[in-house]
Amino acid sequence: MQANITRPDEAVFIDQNKFDQLPFAIQLGALQLWGLKFTCYQHENQLRELYHFNEFFARIEYDEKGQPSSVRTHSAIQLIDFLPGELN
Repeated sequence: MQANITRPDEAVFIDQNKFDQLPFAIQLGALQLWGLKFTCYQHENQLRELYHFNEFFARIEYDEKGQPSSVRTHSAIQLIDFLPGELN
């Protein structure tokens, strides 16, 4: 019997609209399990992580206690608009 092995980026496909409708805890789990983490940075004293997930990007924001507080998704085009202001 041959095992069915998939790459992490092929394990789950969820489009951006459906992802945005998922509960917060499911979004976090999906990003941490199957997302590709690009970077971790601070913006206005707030820790953020940027992930690529399927065909979109997602940003996890953390509160002052280091707990995840929100997930925001961006298309590739939106990402170009939002990153320069945050990474400067």
